[in-house]
Amino acid sequence: QTEIVELLHDLEKQSHRARTIVLNLLDFVRVKPSRRVKSQIPTLLDESLRLVGHQASLQAIRVEKEFPPGLPEVLADPAQLQQVFVNVILNAVQAMPKGGTLTLRLRADGSHLTTAVQDTGMGIPEDQLAKVFDPFFTTKEVGQGTGLGLFVSYGIIQRHGGEIRVESVPDRGSTFTICLPAAGKPVAAPPEPLPEITFAARVLVIDDEEDVLETL
Repeated sequence: QTEIVELLHDLEKQSHRARTIVLNLLDFVRVKPSRRVKSQIPTLLDESLRLVGHQASLQAIRVEKEFPPGLPEVLADPAQLQQVFVNVILNAVQAMPKGGTLTLRLRADGSHLTTAVQDTGMGIPEDQLAKVFDPFFTTKEVGQGTGLGLFVSYGIIQRHGGEIRVESVPDRGSTFTICLPAAGKPVAAPPEPLPEITFAARVLVIDDEEDVLETL
């Protein structure tokens, strides 16, 4: 009886994970109606920070904000940008399980507004930096992440005519930088093509129940 209950719990957990993967893929490939309005990035960052603030406080993470006055607005879908900010900030928090400093920094250069999310966590190995925006790539333990959050974020920023990049030093931390055109400013250059999703896998199923095999 106990084994059956544990199996059911495992099935439920994996079904939720599969649902998350499918929803993230749909978020990326589905063309959603975009409600772009002039948006204040400091406000979106503050709202995103509140969503993950509890976890940050539990991990004794200090938050520093560098929001200079007079920053330009950006023409964007606020819900989509908040999805990006929540994902990047959450990744930074999870990279500092023993505490650290999370810095949110904004800078304007006239035609663009740059957002930097910096942590003092474990960092990303150099040989993995080029893969962080690939679908299904994750440095987290099995079952802790789908590897689609940054992939979806990459697509959102590209559709906004912007750029997202990462710099990292192992054992010192990472910085994700998001650059968006200021409201009313043209995009300097067309975005690079989005990464393709490729699947190459073979599943071997072994079972001594004929009914199960026939169903599969």
